[in-house]
Amino acid sequence: MELSWMKTFVTVAELGNFRKASEALYVSQPTVTVHIKSLEKELGVSLLERGKRFVRLTEEGRIYLKQARQLLELHQEGLKKIQSYAQGYRKSLKLAISPLIADTIMPFVLKKYLENHSEVEISVEIMESNQIDDAVMSE
Repeated sequence: MELSWMKTFVTVAELGNFRKASEALYVSQPTVTVHIKSLEKELGVSLLERGKRFVRLTEEGRIYLKQARQLLELHQEGLKKIQSYAQGYRKSLKLAISPLIADTIMPFVLKKYLENHSEVEISVEIMESNQIDDAVMSE
């Protein structure tokens, strides 16, 4: 089974139209049709109900859509991790800081930290102070 088939299926399900999906994916409309038919053949079920001007999910399509999204997200997460590793990052650090800290002291602190910890990939999210507690608690 090809991940591109799943991506096509999710796109068609979200847009409800083969033409719009083909434009969003930068492929031809016949390619979208082939992907959907291939996926349906592989799964042994019909995922979409097709009309002249609409496409709707079948019950099987609704069930499979959630799993297809999860698989694609997991694949994207894996790609990000391997790309970070290939760039030399062995650890990651997520920070949530207030705008005031971001504008004043944080650039200096980050620069000093990275001089001694070049293997750490840092992502910074700037948010209001009252939101930081909730962000930390929800990771």
